Amino acid sequence: MSGSLMTSEVTLSLYVKWASAADPVEPSSVPADLAEAMTKLAAGMLDEAAACEVARRYVVANFLVENLASGTELFVDAVEVWATEIEVNKLRVVEGEPLPRITAAAAFRLKITPAFPLDEDAMAAWSEQHGYLIDGANFFWRFGATDIVLGYEEAGGGVEDFPHHLSNNQ
Repeated sequence: MSGSLMTSEVTLSLYVKWASAADPVEPSSVPADLAEAMTKLAAGMLDEAAACEVARRYVVANFLVENLASGTELFVDAVEVWATEIEVNKLRVVEGEPLPRITAAAAFRLKITPAFPLDEDAMAAWSEQHGYLIDGANFFWRFGATDIVLGYEEAGGGVEDFPHHLSNNQ
């Protein structure tokens, strides 16, 4: 290994499936364009892709290293990292709920330590002991200064590209 330590980054791709507001939502807090898109979707006057695009404007995600058991072993100087990309892939309007249920994905760019697992098998072994990467992610609706946390039925994801060059620095 050379005298200087090279800092590497990875992109985490994490998703939630059928996420919905974890707490009650006042219908008047929902932005007009989102409420209109949900009404039109329910009436068959708007396709799902267009409704997802409207919903995407209001979905944000962050990754909190402290929420991931032993996360500081893997990530450098990261307390809170905001998603660089958000996708809303599916949504479901539920009668009586002011917000739709969504399936969404987010990409996060994080600096890693030399202890970061170098392949899927090593990450799976680390996760079995310490928890899964999705444990560090939070998805929520953001309407101005209001954040509405999303709870979900299923979640997962992983590392887009493992830092293979680290294994060559031995």
